[in-house]
Amino acid sequence: MCVGMFFRCPHQKSADFGPLSRRHLFGCWGLNVALTLAAPWLLHSFRYSPFYEWPDEVVNGMPKHFKCAITFLREMNESTADSLACGQSTDLDVCIVAMTIRRPSNVSYVLPFVYSVARHMLQEPEKVRARACLMVRQGDDNDDLETIPAAWVRHAGDGERLKQWHWQENLDYAAALESCAAIGRHVLVLEDDLISQEGFLSHIFSMLDEHPNPDDLIIKLFKTDFYEGWTLHSAVGWVAGVLTLAFVVASVLARNVYLRLITMISISYLLVFYPLLMGAQHVLPVTQGLHKYTITSSCAILFSQRQARLLSAYLQDNFNTLAVDLLLGDYVKQQNAEHAAVWRPSLFQHVGLKTSSPDKTEERVGAFNRFDYASWFSQDSLFVEDISEEC
Repeated sequence: MCVGMFFRCPHQKSADFGPLSRRHLFGCWGLNVALTLAAPWLLHSFRYSPFYEWPDEVVNGMPKHFKCAITFLREMNESTADSLACGQSTDLDVCIVAMTIRRPSNVSYVLPFVYSVARHMLQEPEKVRARACLMVRQGDDNDDLETIPAAWVRHAGDGERLKQWHWQENLDYAAALESCAAIGRHVLVLEDDLISQEGFLSHIFSMLDEHPNPDDLIIKLFKTDFYEGWTLHSAVGWVAGVLTLAFVVASVLARNVYLRLITMISISYLLVFYPLLMGAQHVLPVTQGLHKYTITSSCAILFSQRQARLLSAYLQDNFNTLAVDLLLGDYVKQQNAEHAAVWRPSLFQHVGLKTSSPDKTEERVGAFNRFDYASWFSQDSLFVEDISEEC
């Protein structure tokens, strides 16, 4: 008796394989092997794959943006600088404030930050409705601040730091909120190691115009997608969907049971292997708009004037308890703030690999400990600007 799986016996009639043939089968397996071997090259630009290569611009401390910032700020005339600064402004739609302190590593991101925000504000027709200032604690001055127009810099505090780093951070955050709430109907608090998305002001004003209660809101404008990777539920759902699709396709293309099974495995392999390595952040779609509020990160948050004042008082009362992002989360829970939300995609990107906290690891780079530091060096894969491009 002669039984053939891939080869028919001389006395048998030609097997009905359907549209597929054995050559297609071997070709499919060859493609699987080739794409598996090529995965490190094909996935090196996907931020949450194990093969991701961090941009040199970020790893090296934003040198191109730093040089562009120097040129941009030195060429800016005084009237242009004054038009962006808080100065003696009152009754602003949005007051933008950032706290900057000297980092333990003496690496500064403040010039790329100021350059990014200022040049994008100048491109905006809405720039007359917003002003920005940079708050610096006494004693935290550094050489970079000499390049920044004096109209943009506000000094706060007496230079004496509290024992715990996050205690001081809480009080600095409260001071920034209070200072900006005095002159603006909305307060945007930023960290000094961000870059802004082009058109960020237009997005903010469109959001405020469409919001049902703009006088009582807390909206995060940056959210790391580090925590939005595959979960057991989403991964199982994805694999089940892929297997169903592969079964349907294989049933149509292959009538031979063995060829059908192997075709199903071949299709499933690629559609499971690559997406799971890429990360759910690059596979599952995220719609633009307001999403559920999350506790993590306080890099860029927009507050109504009322919420800014309430939060400032809350931070001052509880400064010696938790870090600012956790205190903010507790505040939202206590207030039952139904208008607290997150805007996606992010309007700002975090680029600081070196932390301002002496209690944390200063720099965390490398492919193998990526998951150890990615939550600190938190980025949004939906952010539109390529931080490696020439500025």
